[in-house]
Amino acid sequence: MIGEMIGEMIGERLTRWRASRDQEARLPRLSARQRACLARAQVLMAAAKRIWTSAAEFDGPVAPAVILLLREATRLALAATRDEDGAIPDFPSLWQARGADALTGASPSEMERWKRAAELMLDDARLVGGGLDAATGRDVDGARGLARALVARALVSERHHARLVRSRWLRAGAVIAGPVVLGLLVAAISYFATRPPDLVARSPYRTSSVWKDCKVSGDCGDAFFHTKQEESPWIEYDLGAAVALSEIEVDNRSDCCRERAIPLVVELSTDRRTWTEVARATETFTHWQASLRGHAARYLRLRCPRVTILNLRRVTIR
Repeated sequence: MIGEMIGEMIGERLTRWRASRDQEARLPRLSARQRACLARAQVLMAAAKRIWTSAAEFDGPVAPAVILLLREATRLALAATRDEDGAIPDFPSLWQARGADALTGASPSEMERWKRAAELMLDDARLVGGGLDAATGRDVDGARGLARALVARALVSERHHARLVRSRWLRAGAVIAGPVVLGLLVAAISYFATRPPDLVARSPYRTSSVWKDCKVSGDCGDAFFHTKQEESPWIEYDLGAAVALSEIEVDNRSDCCRERAIPLVVELSTDRRTWTEVARATETFTHWQASLRGHAARYLRLRCPRVTILNLRRVTIR
């Protein structure tokens, strides 16, 4: 029981799950009516933005129509700050009751623009009847900024709630995933630490023929050797002594001609006279890997048993 209590305390310290839930429970939450108001306000703001940015496609002034949309969005955003249900009051009533709160925290320049926009939205006769002179781009920007700020302010608690939930699950996920990631890291380090070295690094090779010296000419694409077209071309590695093998990896030429290396046979020998096939690739590949466990040899040969050209990008022998 003591162990469980200690584990619970450590888990709470790491995840702050209970404290986060308590903090979340104390946050004010929006009602379904308030969320609906904000959703409609955001739709109207998006419509106003599309109309304003596409103003050249319309005949006549569009600024008054855009501000009328933003006025309705502002009305809904103000209504979302009310707890009571029932019909949503008109914009003048809401602005008179909550306009001062809407301007709280605004910078002097923002307050000036928002007051001007609110005055215009309150004057239907001036807005609708005055044409272009009644509403300018500056007024549209002010109305848009006011509506956007009110929606953002109404959503503060919801966003705070979402951040708490997200951070709580992220911390819990980190606590759960930490041991898994650590275990994978240890396994990866152990794997690479105990993985046999690449024998190709210290083993000379020869090929059945040479079309060009790839290192000198640079005409072989990304292949490190290139035989002539012939019957059963091959590349052979001398490992220096008979060694136990675990695997072979072959990277085919990537810029072209991958079909040249099919079929590809892996053969082993201890005397360079008798060869034993231990693996075969039969389908065109970019990267091919085969197990050589249980085999030991001094010589390893890759051979294509047909008339073709052999050219590969990389060979790894372990």
